[in-house]
Amino acid sequence: MTLRLLPWEPEYGTNLRSENDEVPSDEPRPYVDLGCEVAAELWSPREPKTATGRVPVQMVDGVRRAEAYAMDVDDEGQPVFGLFGSYGVGAARCDAKGARLLEETFAITRRYLHTGKGGQDWLLAAGRTALEFQARPARAAAKPGDPARTAADLVATLNRSMLDAETALALTLSEDESAITLVDGSLRGRAMPENLPGRLIAGYIKGIQEWYVGGKQLDVLIQLDVRGNERSPIFLIDHALLSDDATREDRALGRDARYSWYVRLAALDAQFHPLAGLARLEAPANQPFEDVVRLADDTAMTLPALASSPMRDPRAPQNLTPVGALEQALTHRLGDRLMVRRLLNAAVGRPAREAV
Repeated sequence: MTLRLLPWEPEYGTNLRSENDEVPSDEPRPYVDLGCEVAAELWSPREPKTATGRVPVQMVDGVRRAEAYAMDVDDEGQPVFGLFGSYGVGAARCDAKGARLLEETFAITRRYLHTGKGGQDWLLAAGRTALEFQARPARAAAKPGDPARTAADLVATLNRSMLDAETALALTLSEDESAITLVDGSLRGRAMPENLPGRLIAGYIKGIQEWYVGGKQLDVLIQLDVRGNERSPIFLIDHALLSDDATREDRALGRDARYSWYVRLAALDAQFHPLAGLARLEAPANQPFEDVVRLADDTAMTLPALASSPMRDPRAPQNLTPVGALEQALTHRLGDRLMVRRLLNAAVGRPAREAV
């Protein structure tokens, strides 16, 4: 086997997961239908047929930060974990006018999450700076309906809140069907409505944690050529496929059912593994398949031009250049980490009403 490098800087991990962790087998997952667009045995790179050129793209992303952990006492006098956390969500757009941040979409939220009952809001002030951390109970990561019990549940709740805000913004932006709307990460578990406000909304997965396809189809992914704007055939991911009681059309209406495909973003140099230049995309399955084909073709035509360069981004090429700028702007809006920590140090230990 020929040794190949992976392009992300090591402190960011890698965008690929080897499946031993899991090594891809010749058989796909039982909850994956490879034959949505073409029969599984006929898989080959596909050039866009419905796209006429690059289209505008709206990219939604978020950043989050755990500011400080705490130990608290709830309304029943029981000791509980607490977490002061912040997150920001916003969007960037690329169209014929160029790339720009949609600052009117930016929203910064601060939470004091806790594993007990009750909880008090915290308003931290220093000069012109005022930061309000609203108290919210956290939920368990394994069973979201259950109360949180661990510090990990607090981080999971913070992350889920950010993902929900991303989804809400993406759904609003998707009403503009002149543009693709990308939301960072998988659509699985997101609150996608039965009737989508716009058809051209997709999840953008830059860190591939599961391949879903078998070894033969993986060879097709390696063959994808960015010069031809090639993409993989579309396949269906739906855990309802584990049941034999429904037709494919019925199963596609499941909450987490989504169509998926791969796009090559960049032709990497010979020292890098060819799978490292791919991104996976998802679209809700509760929509006409021809709309998904159009969306897949549009992403294949448009996204390679937005791929980042290793000279500018340690997560190139998957971290799209406008998204990198969006992340920097949102992180700046969160405020200086040391300043926030100083405000917390000054406030905690006094009653919340005296924190101002």
